[in-house]
Amino acid sequence: MNGIKHLSYEVLNRIVERRISSDERVWADRHLARCGVCRSERDWLERIRVYPTPFPTMPPLIGST
Repeated sequence: MNGIKHLSYEVLNRIVERRISSDERVWADRHLARCGVCRSERDWLERIRVYPTPFPTMPPLIGST
């Protein structure tokens, strides 16, 4: 293990929802600048926030009404 402490889901979620304090934002931005793992997690949260359902145009299942 390399000793890097990653941002918690709660912090990443506050970033995505734009509910993060300015002080915490400075600290998180510094971490994100050097941590690809956390950037990837933040990007994933951004994507699922925009597209919460996996297949929005998928037709209904046969026999389901």
